[in-house]
Amino acid sequence: MRKLLVSLGIGVFLGLAFALTKTPSEPTYNGKRLGEWLADRRFNERGQIVLSEPSVEAVRAIGTKALPSLLTMLRSSDSPTKMKLAVLLARYPHLCRCIPTNGERRSRAVYGFRALGADAKPAFPDIVKMVLASDDYGDPINALTRADQDAITLLARGLEDKDPKVRVRAAFALGCLRQAPSISVPALTRAVSDPDSRVQAGAAGSLGCYGPITNHIPTGQQ
Repeated sequence: MRKLLVSLGIGVFLGLAFALTKTPSEPTYNGKRLGEWLADRRFNERGQIVLSEPSVEAVRAIGTKALPSLLTMLRSSDSPTKMKLAVLLARYPHLCRCIPTNGERRSRAVYGFRALGADAKPAFPDIVKMVLASDDYGDPINALTRADQDAITLLARGLEDKDPKVRVRAAFALGCLRQAPSISVPALTRAVSDPDSRVQAGAAGSLGCYGPITNHIPTGQQ
């Protein structure tokens, strides 16, 4: 009887897990869901983990239709119920794999945005908002590695926000990305004089990521 109850309990939990992890209306390509393609990775010649070539082809074929699903994945979080379920099933590896955690889903989104490149532009403003809204900004920043000048401009505007936490996040993100230095370097240079010491330190540290800053500041601003 006890085994039956345990089995029923696991079945209920798996049903909850499916509901918690499923991405609504996930697009497909050649019969496979977007999430499945994004889980297909390999090591490249430099030892980096990247999407397989067929996966990159699939993501690019899906194109902008992938953006809603990718944003949902990037926003995903681990609820207390989901974490309890993961702990409960940790002793059952074949079942635990059925519960992708927040980290894996967000990683899939990062790979997807990178594969789309410039085609992900419509999603960049939403990703910038994620970066500036929470200290859990690692994956959103990584999702912006193909960001354009417009996205960097939005991040730079974060250095002018009333909330010093937002300004700190913006400074850190600009140091990580280092795209469009003609936009980010002047903004960071101004932020070094921010009234908040945390913003000052963050801006100074990010400027150091650009090398000799005078190489990036437009003529007339040096």
